[in-house]
Amino acid sequence: MKYNLLKTGALLVSVLGAACTSNYMDINTNPYEVSKDQMQTDGYAVSAALKALCGTVVSTDVNTAQFTDCLLGGTQGGYYADANNGWTSTISKYNPTDDWTRVFLYSDKVIPQLYSNMSNIEGISDDPMVHAIMKIVKVCVLNRVTDTYGPIPYSEIGSTGKIQVAYDPQSEVYSQMFDELDEAIALLDENLDHSITSTTDQVFDGTARKWCRFANSMKLRLAMRVVYTDFRSSEGLT
Repeated sequence: MKYNLLKTGALLVSVLGAACTSNYMDINTNPYEVSKDQMQTDGYAVSAALKALCGTVVSTDVNTAQFTDCLLGGTQGGYYADANNGWTSTISKYNPTDDWTRVFLYSDKVIPQLYSNMSNIEGISDDPMVHAIMKIVKVCVLNRVTDTYGPIPYSEIGSTGKIQVAYDPQSEVYSQMFDELDEAIALLDENLDHSITSTTDQVFDGTARKWCRFANSMKLRLAMRVVYTDFRSSEGLT
């Protein structure tokens, strides 16, 4: 009798448990949120990923942009100074507090987001033009980083899913950037008549020829600066 009661109770619990979890995903899914299939419609997912990727060139995060482009780039580039504003610890005085140093390598809004978005794009698109754009934007982002710090993690970063990897000398970083731009240009040259929608690519309206010209202009920019990479390394400035 006792055994039958236990058996009945166990059966009842399993039935109730199954009833509670049978529609678990339906209950815990937002009915107003777009699905993965819907995200693929009209290139919406690729568009969102490309926008996020481009947002790492000049960060869309207000604090990262301020510290990187205003308080670091502005003062060190000689565009303006903040020395007489009453702040005692600033980048321009070379004694910034920790919260002022969240630029490039030390910001979670730049390199981590760059590689996260690159991984996202690789997972949702095999379009050669999209991949060419991704390579070009990567160079745009990390060119700013290496020009700030010199040696940076580059050749190994992202290959194993890790961000904290060995640093490459700046001259090697530049060499790899030239290679990646050449790869992007080759992809674009093979697909000059191919395009993606202007809503997917809001930089150059999805036009391969425009991206090709921009990639070549980036090569020119690197060529004008590459001479300083060997100088900085030989002088021990990096």
